[in-house]
Amino acid sequence: MKREEDKSIKGYKDLQGIREDGKVYALGGMGADTTPQALVRVYEAEKDQWQPMTSMPTPRYGATPFVRGNKIYMMGGRQGKMPVTALEAFDLEMKSWTRYPCIPSRRAFSCCATNERSFFSLGGLQQPGPHNFYSRPHFVSTMEEYDLDQGFWPQ
Repeated sequence: MKREEDKSIKGYKDLQGIREDGKVYALGGMGADTTPQALVRVYEAEKDQWQPMTSMPTPRYGATPFVRGNKIYMMGGRQGKMPVTALEAFDLEMKSWTRYPCIPSRRAFSCCATNERSFFSLGGLQQPGPHNFYSRPHFVSTMEEYDLDQGFWPQ
């Protein structure tokens, strides 16, 4: 039996993947023309296919996905050569997105660590803002903390 090719994620590049509760989620990425995407798909093994879910509020690639509780967070990323500072979470039960305060610094390809009260944005590619054309992107060792109880990024 020939397996039919699934077209729901075909043609996309740099999708961010994360596994939670026995399911695989694909988020963001870029189209064949490098346009940032807001897509969210979940792989259903029983049907052997990807199913669409509610799109992200901010299209992007190069973001950092992580899971905390019943939410998949997407932090930072890029739209073309421009940094994205958005922090958003997809509630797996409600099937909806929530926006949080933006990350203080403009970085893509960062990593994330969490504890009971905070999560941390670590390192990544620091990019200049839209009005700083003479600065070049460079990798940094920046660490920023988001306080979950207070709902902000302490300085």
